[in-house]
Amino acid sequence: GEQHPDVAKTQSNMASVLERQGELSQAMELDEKALAIQIPCLGEQHPDVAVTYSTMAIVRERQGEYVQAMALHEKTLAIQILTSGEQHPNVAKTYYRMAFVLQRLGDYCRAMGFHEKALAIQIPVLGEQHPDVAKIHNNMASVLERKGELGQAMALHERALAIRISAFGEQHPHVAATFHNMAAVLE
Repeated sequence: GEQHPDVAKTQSNMASVLERQGELSQAMELDEKALAIQIPCLGEQHPDVAVTYSTMAIVRERQGEYVQAMALHEKTLAIQILTSGEQHPNVAKTYYRMAFVLQRLGDYCRAMGFHEKALAIQIPVLGEQHPDVAKIHNNMASVLERKGELGQAMALHERALAIRISAFGEQHPHVAATFHNMAAVLE
């Protein structure tokens, strides 16, 4: 029936697609419907609820509603840690998203802390040469640049660049983006 958890999971998946298409209001509406099914059926601490909260947080980010996004990421994180443990890759992704939000809010110290937590999970799981590790290095460099720590920012961009060249080759857009970021530090 309409109140089955599978219906909610489908709604949440559809919301994720709508978010990627920029249909933010529709995405939020579907996620709210999904939660209205999930919480009574599965309980507030179920992993599916965390996925829905995460999608809602990303919608709020895209809407520029960073305080609301952070609150939703905190709910997501609490469920993920409870159900999967502190070292799970999904926890790292949530730390990464939280760092992004904090950076947008201008809270660079806390943003850096969440990037470091994400990195501490990602490196043992993925290895130091994984593109996701380069992404975190790049974003940490961005935080450091905003804090005026240009030498450290450049060092992290250089690490990200080396990983990205190794993973993608010199002609990849991520490599070009890293060169662009490095140039911005030098300006």
